[in-house]
Amino acid sequence: MAWIALSFVVALVLDTVSLGPVLQPYNPPWTLLVLIYWCWIVPSRVGMFTGFCVGVMLDTLGGGVLGVHALGAAFIGYLAHLLRPVFSTASLSQQAVVVWGLVLVYRAVVGWIQGLFGPTSLGMTYWLSTLVVLFAWPIIYTLIKELLPIKRRV
Repeated sequence: MAWIALSFVVALVLDTVSLGPVLQPYNPPWTLLVLIYWCWIVPSRVGMFTGFCVGVMLDTLGGGVLGVHALGAAFIGYLAHLLRPVFSTASLSQQAVVVWGLVLVYRAVVGWIQGLFGPTSLGMTYWLSTLVVLFAWPIIYTLIKELLPIKRRV
């Protein structure tokens, strides 16, 4: 369990690092990618509750409305559990497309909730920046799989 927590800490740090105003929209949602990975690999330990807790940390670190990312991450934890059979039979590129779809759903949920609290800017950059996930997923998947000594549980 310590390796899982460590991977979330590293992902939270990567999410909070600023890349500057030009590149920041294209910073992949590292924490969300790690959440999806662990939901698929060890579903008995990581799920909706973990997603909610990680989302609260994202809300706290980001300084936004508390609960926005928590609700979105919990929902993605639920969807990741539902899509687990797809994950086990898909190639890495097919997994990347599924993960991209999950990130789109996450962005839609977070954008909708933020819109309830005031005007938000959900321009083309907000949606196109999710395409980075297609390239980030194989990297995240391979790094976690090779570096962390946790075996897949069925």
